[in-house]
Amino acid sequence: MSGKFYIHVFLIILATLIYFISNFHRVAVPGAVFSLLQEDLKVSAPYITALGAVFMYTYAVSQIFIGLLADKYRGLRVIGAGSAMFAAGSLIFAFSSDIYWLYLSRILMGFGAGCLYLSIVKELECCVSPKNLGLALSAVLFLGYCGGIVANAPFIYCIKAFGYGHTMTAIAFATLLLTLFFIMTGASFRLTEINKTLKFNLEPYREILSDKKNINLFIFGALNYGLFYVIQTVIGKKFLEDFCAMPSEKAAWVLSIMSVISAFSGIFLASLSRVFGGRKAVFFRISAFMTLISFAAVCLLLILDIRNIIPAGLFFILAGAGTMSPLLVMTVNEQNRAEINVTAVGLMNALFFFVVGLLGNAVGFLMNLYPPVIKGNLSVYDNRSYLAVFSVLLLLSMAEVYTAIKQKDDARV
Repeated sequence: MSGKFYIHVFLIILATLIYFISNFHRVAVPGAVFSLLQEDLKVSAPYITALGAVFMYTYAVSQIFIGLLADKYRGLRVIGAGSAMFAAGSLIFAFSSDIYWLYLSRILMGFGAGCLYLSIVKELECCVSPKNLGLALSAVLFLGYCGGIVANAPFIYCIKAFGYGHTMTAIAFATLLLTLFFIMTGASFRLTEINKTLKFNLEPYREILSDKKNINLFIFGALNYGLFYVIQTVIGKKFLEDFCAMPSEKAAWVLSIMSVISAFSGIFLASLSRVFGGRKAVFFRISAFMTLISFAAVCLLLILDIRNIIPAGLFFILAGAGTMSPLLVMTVNEQNRAEINVTAVGLMNALFFFVVGLLGNAVGFLMNLYPPVIKGNLSVYDNRSYLAVFSVLLLLSMAEVYTAIKQKDDARV
């Protein structure tokens, strides 16, 4: 193999490391540091949850057209530009204490992070054989999930050992160094010419969105992913601290274990689907009912004021139930022409993260319906706030069940 091939692989590895950090940021803020940010910034819950929401909205918008940009300009160019934006956002986030500068940083990080995944997939297709592509892509996805694992318990331990500011600064400079290394290494890699004939075309979007099967699948997937991810990235750790009286480190471990379950669950379900002849709809339904039962149980615990570790177990169930992405992508591929599959997956991802952003904003508003109790420097929300939140999530899980029931295998028949 030529030296160019090894440089290409090395660039993909560097991009994957940046992808790992992007997943870390996506999960860590505000979820792992909700109370810490609220204490430092002296703002109410909606302002804190918005830090997650603006990231998700920007990430969602990017997914609509990043695939086209990667096709036109080449994935490596898009990764370089996206990594630079992400590194700039990371630096602003690490050194700013103003809420509006933090919002700007999250917008930059959201768009930068959105440039990575689809572009990495494009580059893998260029240097990995079709036979090994699935394995290579699984490795990239798994490393991304590991970013979510590190974003909780290990992150909290680093904050405890080195301080929040020093930890975020170290992460920002690590991102900057990886980005500079990627750009300098990429400068020695002869890229293909820009595809000037490729134009933005609305026809694939129209075709995808005019198919009711796609619409039903996207809505199910967005609810499934959003309901799990809003727990993982926004409210889960704070809820465990406030309602279950868990220490921050213990609550962080619960969220890290959720990420581990999520990482392996997707692979397990994809394998199980293959064992059962490619069936997927039955797993969608099981997942939806598991989500519904989990939220119903949390609401019951809140109503009865039963404070124990049961919610942690329910969150583990949510982590297993909310990892349908591999099966959803497989279904998208079955329901659409090969020429528009990437566009369809991009649209589905966009809806995923848009829903997460909406839920993040909604959670902040619902928590703020009732004033928190101030204990020391911490704002502690009571059962009424959390019951408002989980009641809405329960209603949405009912909608998820409805959309799951409508899913069919062999959608082309």
